[in-house]
Amino acid sequence: MEIKKLNATEAAEIQCDGQLHAYKDGTKMEGKFYRRYVFEGKVFISNDDTFYDALQEGGIHSLKLEPNDEGKLALAGYLTFKKMIGVRSNELRIEALTVENFKPQMVAQPTDYAGLE
Repeated sequence: MEIKKLNATEAAEIQCDGQLHAYKDGTKMEGKFYRRYVFEGKVFISNDDTFYDALQEGGIHSLKLEPNDEGKLALAGYLTFKKMIGVRSNELRIEALTVENFKPQMVAQPTDYAGLE
């Protein structure tokens, strides 16, 4: 199974039934809950409520799915539009600082030094 990088349109195709499922007793995640997601006929799970909310709102900018240790599809990471707007805003601020701090200066001409000989 390969790593899949999805853009916003592809992420919008992910289906979730919205139900919370309990992890099995005796596992390290016992007492916690997850949701099942389906993309291209393959199931992956996540217990990240922020991901669920962003997915429901169409707020996922991009995400990465990759195989886990068991060879099953797993959510490896995602970026929301809110986060990407923050990143771009900060990049523009840095760019603006660079532009604002650049002050062109006159370069001396050889004629400016003619009387110094």
